[in-house]
Amino acid sequence: MSSRLTILRSYYKILSRLKQGTHPDKSGLLDLFEDDPISERTLERYLTGLKTEFGLIVRYNRSSKGYYLENPDDLKDSEVLKILEYSVQNEFILDLLADGKKSLEFIQFEDQGLLSGVEHLRPLFKAIKAQRVIEIYYTKFRDDKIKSHQLYPYLLKEYQGRWYVIGHEPQYGELRTFSIDRIRKLTNTVEFFRTKTNFEDLQNLKNIIGVNWEKKKIQTVVLRMTEQQAKYQEALPWHPYLRLLCEYPMKNHF
Repeated sequence: MSSRLTILRSYYKILSRLKQGTHPDKSGLLDLFEDDPISERTLERYLTGLKTEFGLIVRYNRSSKGYYLENPDDLKDSEVLKILEYSVQNEFILDLLADGKKSLEFIQFEDQGLLSGVEHLRPLFKAIKAQRVIEIYYTKFRDDKIKSHQLYPYLLKEYQGRWYVIGHEPQYGELRTFSIDRIRKLTNTVEFFRTKTNFEDLQNLKNIIGVNWEKKKIQTVVLRMTEQQAKYQEALPWHPYLRLLCEYPMKNHF
C-alpha cells in the first residue's frame, strides 16, 4: 500500500500537469510516474482521491481524448496545490536526512532564520481547528519586552517564507497579526470560542500583498511593463490575482 506521502506527491504531479491546460491522455498521465511506474488502476484511484479528499473533479474529454479539471478555478482559489507542494518538499527533506551530513555537500539553504518559531505551527493549527483560546507571549520587532496576548486564533498565513497567525484579540476588539518567530511562549487556555468575532474582516486578505490590511473597497490596478518583466511576473507573480491582459510581444501595446 502506498504511503500517505507518496499519494500526496502523486496528486501534486497530476494537478501540476492538468494545470497546464492541455488535455493529457491516460498514457501522458502515466508517464509522470516513469521513475516509479504505477498501474492504470492506481491512476484511477488517485483521480478518485482528488475528488473525495479535495473536491477536485477530473473529467475525460472524448473529443480531445484527454483529461482536464472540471473547474480550474477550484485550484486557483484553494490552497490544495500549496499543501501538496509541501508534501513533495517533505519527501526531499527525508532524503536529505537519510544521507546525513554528506547531503550538505550538494545543497545550500538561505541563512535567514526563516524556520524560527516553526515549533508553534502544530499547536496553533490544533487550536484553530478546536477554536481554543490561546495565550501567547510575544515580542515586537522594535521592542524586546515580552507581552502577553489572549487570542482567538483564526488563520495561519505564510508570506515570504515566514508564518503568521491571525486572530481576534478581545483586549483590542479587532483582528491582530503575530509573526510566529516573535512568539516566545504559547499556552492553551481552558476556554473555547463559539463565534468568530470579526472573522468576516479576513475576506480582503487574499487581495493584499503582505499580512496587514484595511477594510476598504478593492480596486483594480493595471500595470504596464516590458515583455521581459511580464514573463518574470507570469512565472513568479507577486500577487495571487495578477493576470496578463495582452499577449506577447507586449511592445506593441505601449
